[in-house]
Amino acid sequence: MENVVPVHLQRRITRARSDGCTARLTLAGEAGELSADHVLAATGYRIDVNALSLLAPDLRRAIARIPGSGAPRLSAGLESSVPGLYFAGSMAAPTFGPMLRFVAGTGFAARRITASLGARVGSMV
Repeated sequence: MENVVPVHLQRRITRARSDGCTARLTLAGEAGELSADHVLAATGYRIDVNALSLLAPDLRRAIARIPGSGAPRLSAGLESSVPGLYFAGSMAAPTFGPMLRFVAGTGFAARRITASLGARVGSMV
């Protein structure tokens, strides 16, 4: 897509309308409208351990991050730097790829986590 399709990163659409053939978008902080035959609005969010208010602040601070990111640094078994604390789903996507964002990735995550837990339990015996 690079140098073929215009891409506007980290923008917020404040207005959208269509005449049936052309989409017209107004972006926050920009003058005028963009006109296009087709629009793809990827509304993703930033992965950030600090946003997990269900974890105590001390625990959030103890989790090592991927450099330049708010995402947790994970082992091959999806375990964070805090022993026994695992992440799956979107939080694991920066380490293991976008498949972890979807239901299709749950089997992979479950097998990795259970193998890691099994190894941990086996080492305690």
